[in-house]
Amino acid sequence: MESCLKLLPRKSYNTFDVVSVTLFVSIGGVVIGFANDIESKATLQCYPDKNLASDISARKLETECLLKYEQEFYPSLPIYVLLLMNFGLVLVLSVIYAFLVKDRVEIFVNHPSATTNGAEDESQLGISQAASDPMAHQRSCRCFVFAVYVSHVILCRIILLVVFAALLLDSSNFPVQFQCPWPMKTTSMSHGNFTTRPITNFLTIDCNYPTGSKNEIVGVISIIVNFLFGTVALTRLACLMWSTWNDRNLCTDFEFCCVYLLGKRKTIRKFLREIRENISKDIFYLHDDFGEERFSRRKLENMYINILIQEGRESTWTSRRMFKNRHESYEAHLKAPVDTTILQETADIFKPTGFRKDHPRTILIVGRPGIGKTLLTKMLFYEWQQQKSEFWHGKLVILIRFRNFNKGETSLRKMLRCSDGHNMSSAFNCIYEYICWFPRNVILIFDGLDELKINDETLAEEKTVNSHDEDAHILLIFKQLVKGELLPGVTVLTTSRPTAEYIYRQDLEFDREVEILGFHEEQIKSYVETFCRNDKQNLSSEIWSLIEESPELLSLCYIPVNSYIVCLTLKESIDVDEQGAEGQRNVPRTITELYKRAIKVLLFRHHLKYRGNPPPKGYFTEKLPEPLQIDLDN
Repeated sequence: MESCLKLLPRKSYNTFDVVSVTLFVSIGGVVIGFANDIESKATLQCYPDKNLASDISARKLETECLLKYEQEFYPSLPIYVLLLMNFGLVLVLSVIYAFLVKDRVEIFVNHPSATTNGAEDESQLGISQAASDPMAHQRSCRCFVFAVYVSHVILCRIILLVVFAALLLDSSNFPVQFQCPWPMKTTSMSHGNFTTRPITNFLTIDCNYPTGSKNEIVGVISIIVNFLFGTVALTRLACLMWSTWNDRNLCTDFEFCCVYLLGKRKTIRKFLREIRENISKDIFYLHDDFGEERFSRRKLENMYINILIQEGRESTWTSRRMFKNRHESYEAHLKAPVDTTILQETADIFKPTGFRKDHPRTILIVGRPGIGKTLLTKMLFYEWQQQKSEFWHGKLVILIRFRNFNKGETSLRKMLRCSDGHNMSSAFNCIYEYICWFPRNVILIFDGLDELKINDETLAEEKTVNSHDEDAHILLIFKQLVKGELLPGVTVLTTSRPTAEYIYRQDLEFDREVEILGFHEEQIKSYVETFCRNDKQNLSSEIWSLIEESPELLSLCYIPVNSYIVCLTLKESIDVDEQGAEGQRNVPRTITELYKRAIKVLLFRHHLKYRGNPPPKGYFTEKLPEPLQIDLDN
């Protein structure tokens, strides 16, 4: 039986099941051997009276009585045969189950290495067969292994053990003391006709069956073993079914094999939670100059202001407008058209709009430089990490910057590894397998399509990427993701400036296209208050008053990065005024003056030679130092 146990494919069971089956079979081998030994030594010792003992040999007497004992107390099958069937059938059915699911489970096993011409293929290290070639294993969301496993547990470890426990309970009555009836023939005479006829009387012989108690012990041990292992199997099955009820993904081949059988990781929910917890926190901080003495580090959530978005392109509502004067043109961008919305939750971008019932799978977000596209992608990543809304539950978000792939070709797998925020060094294999098998739960955010260096040859290339490890230009990979040819069902969100229209208009169609319109007046005011949040002088009301009174400044601030420049420049100007006690004489009054002042403020604040040092007095009106002027000219 132990030799059969060696045939058991270990990967078809988790560690607990392997230990349970091994222990059960080992106990069975000992019990069967003990029962067989008892059966071979079974004897019946009888003690007849002297008259009977003189007429019949003791051996014949004991043999006959033993047959009667067996007829009365022995089951139809010997006890050791029942035990052999009990433990043997469990082993046989376990081996059948293991071989039935072996090939299916094997594709999820992580292989230590894959070699090509004697060298290790680093792209395949620690990756299962399923993840290394997901296109060839598209049926892994089926519940085949789970169904076979549950059926096996119910039949083999519960029903079978209960049936044999009942048979053993009914067959384990072996009394030590036995009254053997022995026939004694006598004759009787009839007085009327003087005839005789035989009469059989039975004589009771006291016998002793010494192995009876041992047989009962063997039966009790077997019943207890069946009960214990059956109870454990039933308990674990109940826990498994409860877990499956709470998380339906657990019954899929991918999840059941990886989590329950192979123990490669925790469930998807716990796995995703750990991924979110391991994200680098730096990505959710803004390191910049907010008018303070030193560069500050502020949380993204404390600086982000909800923006205006519009379905389609802005030209659909501004191109035909006629402006009466200059001030009306300044206000054009501050008046929200009827078809615009304020993005209260970033997850709203992924929700159905209009008469659509399905969530858009491909989304294009267009916006002018500095309008807040990159900040929006970070906020999407942040809200997923914080699970701000129900939409993010069960999702995996990958943030990819196009500018990181301008140095050469890449593959889908390499591209995913180079994403922002995630700790790919320790969890990439698990993340990659999850992406391969649950692409519908994955959101790929591509930022800055306009920053991708593309020539005419690349733009016209029609190469098909057939493998996740095939190197190609990232634009080709991106196109096939949008078209659903790679990772079918994955959600793709892309940001771009309008200047990249020649790329995304070539042969790509998006389910939803929106344009970021920036801030309206109330949002500009909110940004000013946020910018001055840590200011000891509380200049927010003064800065806002200056912006509100100037149509030029107000129209300039609808772009978030311009709001930053205006706030920084005005704050510096007000600080200089207060130091000189000359009121607001140094506050710029025209756009041209503001631009000149902003250039000086940004140079002194951000240039490596002056960054972190207080600017010289009167630097607004003085000429730029020679190093700054040289860098500016170059």
